[in-house]
Amino acid sequence: MEKRILLLCKDRNAKIMTILGDQDPSEVMEFQTTIQMVQVVVNRLLVSGGKKQILIDVPLLDKIYTILGQYEELLEQYIASGRLRRLLNSNRMRRKLEKINSDLHVHLKEFVETLKEMNAKQSIPSSGSRSREDASVTELEDREKSDKREIKKSKEKADGAKGQGKKDDGNDKKKNKKNKEDRDKKKEKKVKKDKSPKKSGTGVTSTGGAAAGDDKEKREASEKRTGDVISSEMSASRKKYTSIVDVAGKELAEEHQHLRHLSNEMISDPEGKDFWLKLFGAEAFYVKWDEFIEELSKALGVSISKDDQALMKHVLDNSGTGHINMYKWSEFLKGFGPLTNVVNNVRNILTAPWFHGFLTSREAELLLEDQPIGTFLIRFSRSSGGSFALAFVQEHRKILHILIQSCMPEGFKIDEEEGDKSKYFESLQDIVDHYSIFLQHSFTSELPRESWFHGDVSPPEAIELLQGHPEGTFLIRFSEVRHALIQGLPQGGFLFAGEKETFPNLTTLIEAYSPTLRFALPNNETDVAPILKKYLESKKAMKEAEDRGPIPNHYSAVDTETFKKVLGGRK
Repeated sequence: MEKRILLLCKDRNAKIMTILGDQDPSEVMEFQTTIQMVQVVVNRLLVSGGKKQILIDVPLLDKIYTILGQYEELLEQYIASGRLRRLLNSNRMRRKLEKINSDLHVHLKEFVETLKEMNAKQSIPSSGSRSREDASVTELEDREKSDKREIKKSKEKADGAKGQGKKDDGNDKKKNKKNKEDRDKKKEKKVKKDKSPKKSGTGVTSTGGAAAGDDKEKREASEKRTGDVISSEMSASRKKYTSIVDVAGKELAEEHQHLRHLSNEMISDPEGKDFWLKLFGAEAFYVKWDEFIEELSKALGVSISKDDQALMKHVLDNSGTGHINMYKWSEFLKGFGPLTNVVNNVRNILTAPWFHGFLTSREAELLLEDQPIGTFLIRFSRSSGGSFALAFVQEHRKILHILIQSCMPEGFKIDEEEGDKSKYFESLQDIVDHYSIFLQHSFTSELPRESWFHGDVSPPEAIELLQGHPEGTFLIRFSEVRHALIQGLPQGGFLFAGEKETFPNLTTLIEAYSPTLRFALPNNETDVAPILKKYLESKKAMKEAEDRGPIPNHYSAVDTETFKKVLGGRK
């Protein structure tokens, strides 16, 4: 049973790996790593199971097989509809796959830990008892036992008549003694008459048991043929399993080496790499969020506020898995590093008025298409992990996208067309300031930050998202929702098609229709909109204070000596 599930897991895993192998490596790295880890565990068990008895938690293994089935089904579903690339490029659509991937890793880790615990406590089972160890024998051993039972049954069946006769003789020897003598006399007469050995009517042969010997030879020949067939099948089964084990052994060595290489090379930031490997280890691809944030606070020597934790989780675990993986940590450090300054960098970038987070290039274009020339926004780049993308409106409403590449610790760079030169900048704000002649107006709409905004999803995708939720659940996306088109007005504001009442923004529109639009469907697990709004208002107040001029220095007229006396008692 265990071996069968292992082989099924291996087969399903191989199919998933083939699908992922056809995609852009930068888009599927975190998924490939988890699938490779499953393959390492499966191959390790196949190799070890060929040498000794291994105890396996079958329900957990079966759960892993089920999750692999969900994984494969989702990928094939998107391949069949031609939307796999769209799934991988859209942060919102990736969340379902990321949750399955995280769930798979969590159960795999639990399975490995249980496996170690069970086999550490393994003991030799006592004779006459059916222990858990007995139930965990390999399929090949079960087959051998079954074959032996079949041989035994076949022999007992062939010897049935003879065995029954022996039983009767043993039970009542005195009663049958006379009958036996009569039978012997009849046999002797028949032998003399026929001059050759023949079968008697009772099934017992004459001529001193020659026919019985003949039957015995036939039975032995039959048993030998049956045994040869069974032995041949067992031999083929052994060879097949040996072949599987040999292949698994080769794959295991290659995959284990590859994962080791990944863990050493994946995190480029030296401090970030040292932090992860020392605290969690090279094989810890996923770490629980609470454990991670606790260790990060200790490493930085600061208490990370709840708001800052929420902002970091918005970036590192946007799918709400409750975990952070090594790949996400690596990409995060490219955009928000170095390690010692990640908290401030996250806060400064996410609360910038021009930053709009997880948007696709198509969504950026839809947001900017009606904006004046020089309007711009910056978002996360999906094509280059850890980098950002700048989108701004040019003449004739043309929208240009520029990649802002991460090159820590130097900062960021932009490749300019003229002379193929690259310009380097310490921060994203430096880029905005440097190109201010083109980047004249920040796109300041709060729409992309709202939890109920789902961006560029199609009608079927919207319906799929809303399935299973109570009546009155809603989401806002580009285009129509259940035939109710929300129109943006040239002078600003919104209204429902066919209605006259206008609203300054979508938030007030939703509030006005709250009897119908009762439950917002959040686009992520961490709603950071209130936090971002609070930070933005704080920045705005500080900017207004700066514009009003410097704050008067009320101590400027105080005599220096008097000032020293005031501070004299302080240390």
